[in-house]
Amino acid sequence: MLLKDFYVKLGALIDDARKRDVKLISLAKDSSSSFLRDYCLYKMHREEARRLKALHLLEPKELETVETLLYRIFRTPVEAARTAKNLKARYGQILERLEMIAGEGLSKTTDLMILKGCSSSIGYTKPMLLGPSSRLLDLYKSAMVDIEEYTMGKLLLPSEMAEEVSEALESISSLPAVASSYVRFDVRDYPLRIDIPANSLGIDRRFFDVRIQEPLEEDSEFRKLLVILRSLYASKEVHNVWIHEADRRARFRRREASALLEILDKEIGPIELSRRGMPEPPE
Repeated sequence: MLLKDFYVKLGALIDDARKRDVKLISLAKDSSSSFLRDYCLYKMHREEARRLKALHLLEPKELETVETLLYRIFRTPVEAARTAKNLKARYGQILERLEMIAGEGLSKTTDLMILKGCSSSIGYTKPMLLGPSSRLLDLYKSAMVDIEEYTMGKLLLPSEMAEEVSEALESISSLPAVASSYVRFDVRDYPLRIDIPANSLGIDRRFFDVRIQEPLEEDSEFRKLLVILRSLYASKEVHNVWIHEADRRARFRRREASALLEILDKEIGPIELSRRGMPEPPE
């Protein structure tokens, strides 16, 4: 129910911002996202599948397995790694690179780890146009087949709420795609993840229309937003002065937080709180 309300309100916010010609930008200082890694895997797998096809050594059925392996790398990585290992056992070293690509599905390397190893200078990555993950897309398609069944079976809500769920899904389907990039304003800091609704950059693409991450050509609007963000960056502790001030004003004191948690505990049950810690970058 909360998730449904979230997407409805998110759609309303994006639509209102578009009507008012206001640019929406999301900043994340701590991110476990992997869209750059996923795009690299997509490119590597496509090139490897083409190479193996050109060799004419694999049986047609096994070549088809290779060509469809990427889907399983993202959805069932253990199965994908096992499949690649079995193929290598049969064909030898020519499948070594494919086995390595499939193995990356198990490691779940984040983009921040890749960027840390590739560069320590200031700068930004080429923006990528993002859509839903294959898992989210499957869930969405499943919901659209039978809204009432999805409402009761998956969301565990009464059938009379199916119409509200349908409206929420309609709102989700109209959301724009997301343009994402990483930027580092200080060599001592980790990169920040930046998410911008595609329509803020003049790109008329819906979220569910994007199947594979697509690199975008940088335009003046994107660079202008980076300049604005750079002017609001103070340090690795204060990556945006306005967000920092809003957080300072909205933050609960320990006593207030304890009281709030007690109320929530009575209403919805125990809440587990956790924060992802990251080591400090080298000086």
